[in-house]
Amino acid sequence: MKTHKFIDTPIGRLLLVVERGALTAVFHDLHKPPPIPSAVGLPFARILGANTIPGLSNGSGAPGTSGGSAGLGTSTGSEGSADSDTPAGSGAAGSDTRAGSGGSVGSGGHTSAAGGSGVVEERMSAASLKADTATFNRASDQFRAYFAGSRRAFSLPVHANGTDFQQKVWAAVLAIPYGETRSYRELAAQLGNPLMGRAVGAAIRVNPLSIIIPGHRVVRSTGGITGYSAGPEVKRFLLELEAGDAIRPAA
Repeated sequence: MKTHKFIDTPIGRLLLVVERGALTAVFHDLHKPPPIPSAVGLPFARILGANTIPGLSNGSGAPGTSGGSAGLGTSTGSEGSADSDTPAGSGAAGSDTRAGSGGSVGSGGHTSAAGGSGVVEERMSAASLKADTATFNRASDQFRAYFAGSRRAFSLPVHANGTDFQQKVWAAVLAIPYGETRSYRELAAQLGNPLMGRAVGAAIRVNPLSIIIPGHRVVRSTGGITGYSAGPEVKRFLLELEAGDAIRPAA
């Protein structure tokens, strides 16, 4: 079960998606391409098109919930996952499987002699919602600090599904230091083939954890700012923010 929450930022709303206490997606309000329904548990247009959706919180209270069991895509075949509870940007995306492997909520399958499986499921659901809410609170605080210019790395339990190649690209992007950029060609060369810049760009385009996996730090070889899910102006703002040059909205 996925839970959702919108947070307001200087670049518009961000939709946070959490499952089993791990942040599985961060999407911009105007995100291109739109995330597939399985990434958020509901059709994205439905979430954006309604002021109030039953169970969905747009404010600072408890998050809303939806059905759906898959992450970004379905984790089958060659697909893997990026699991982390370390500062984003410190290295590869798989340093701690605590959140992504699904172990923080309970092991499932056990029943209670006092109340049967229904009691266990209810307790697990309550524990899961508590874990999700804690992650939302941490993420909201860290995004607030990031946009205030006082945080350079995120430290959150995250889980991102993707193919082996996508995982390698995202790990390389995650390693780009705050305030620096790399070109698509540089990342491709780092991954072993400088001619696969387009494939690198395609993997970054479907990055489910915007800003946390900082795809905005990848630019053209000429330094041109293109190819960002929320548009070049948002990408430019994020780069200027990290360079200390962004004009922040008045409080």
